[in-house]
Amino acid sequence: MNSIYSLIFLALAFGLSSLKAQEVLPIIIEGRIKGWEEKTVFLQEYEGYLSPNVDTAVTDEAGRFSFSYFPRYQGLHRLLIDKGNTVDEQVYVDLILSDQRIKLHGEYPDVSNTLEIAEGRESKALRDFLGKNNELTYREVILQELVSQYPVSNRFIQQSRRELQAVREERQALIKKFISDKTDNPLASAYVELWKNFEQANSNKRGRQDFWKGVDFSSPLLLRTNVVSQKVLEYFKLYESGASTFEEIKSFVDLTLDPQEVNPLLWDNSFKFLELGFTQMGATEMLQYLKDKLEQYQSCDNPSLESEIDRSISLSQGLDYGHEAPDFQLLNEKNTAVSLRERSELKKILIFWSPDCLHCTSSIDKWKSLSSDYPDFEIITIAVYKDRNYWNNFIAENQMDFSITLIDTSGWQGDLVENYLISRTPTYMVLNEKNEIIAKPENLLKLKEFLLP
Repeated sequence: MNSIYSLIFLALAFGLSSLKAQEVLPIIIEGRIKGWEEKTVFLQEYEGYLSPNVDTAVTDEAGRFSFSYFPRYQGLHRLLIDKGNTVDEQVYVDLILSDQRIKLHGEYPDVSNTLEIAEGRESKALRDFLGKNNELTYREVILQELVSQYPVSNRFIQQSRRELQAVREERQALIKKFISDKTDNPLASAYVELWKNFEQANSNKRGRQDFWKGVDFSSPLLLRTNVVSQKVLEYFKLYESGASTFEEIKSFVDLTLDPQEVNPLLWDNSFKFLELGFTQMGATEMLQYLKDKLEQYQSCDNPSLESEIDRSISLSQGLDYGHEAPDFQLLNEKNTAVSLRERSELKKILIFWSPDCLHCTSSIDKWKSLSSDYPDFEIITIAVYKDRNYWNNFIAENQMDFSITLIDTSGWQGDLVENYLISRTPTYMVLNEKNEIIAKPENLLKLKEFLLP
């Protein structure tokens, strides 16, 4: 079911390269986001899994903003409204930059449901299509879940099966009609066709070897999307249900990268995406295997990839079990500097968190219980957060004096995030008295399982 849901959100993440060179004129983007006044918004390109900023604007006291932008390519761009603390918390809108002027308005924080596009033919057409398609997909997911739980002989289930089939046919007809509309919406229809082809290529998931069957990696459209990286994530989930040996994950890397050799730019992008993922996982063996793949790839002439993979291997090795955790010097609530090495006589639980992280804030009471349940461990909570005043008030209101409370005001761009390979909050790490890493639990439950005698 998760993979079906991923297809819904996958449809919000594609982009397209230019289909036809046109006269170079700026594209005007005007908008208003009520509830997002005097804030920075970002215009981003799509480059595989990356979304580099290409322009910024600041909303006025009414939430209005505008861009006058010369695009490097026609196709999907991202209007990032709220960067959030993690990728999952981002608030953004996808726009097809082909029309000379785009106008939109919505309300924060529910931008996805309130957004209306007043001008911009292809952006509006795509948004309308995605709205209807998502509605049908949700219905399909719910009905599929329902009919799989009960016997076929049940009359209600029989009716539900007929409705499920009708929803699937309606959705396929919607997609077919939209793809055929290449005159009025050439970019939007090409985008939907690309999505459909990827969806069909591996919809039955007969096996891992067939996951990419039918996908044309030579397509010039792919680099201006993040469809491949989304599918890599979906592919990787196939390993979550069973044991994942080193050889199985190597096979996963081979089956992903080898077909992409026909598209060097896409290969480089996918390589960097895999490198990022394995680095955040601390998977040193897999990073070394990626380095081996890079050396075997005859078409590769990218020295930066070599230096980046070497650096990732070094970072990952530094966080292997038994290695001393990277030192840091951060300020506490009294504005006093605290160094990790100064507290080397105690076992520690490091918790990297953010006041804006709902999962973090809902876990505070459970963190408090750790201090009483495991008195041999010192708890150090480290906020990856830029607003020191807000943090000070937050920890006081939530009585976080059960821990050593520290803050890294450099946020997600700081050395701490890089040195500890923090990709989400909360992140947990357990150290012994020598500050050597003895556990990197995935979540609070795994942390408690480790701490149990």
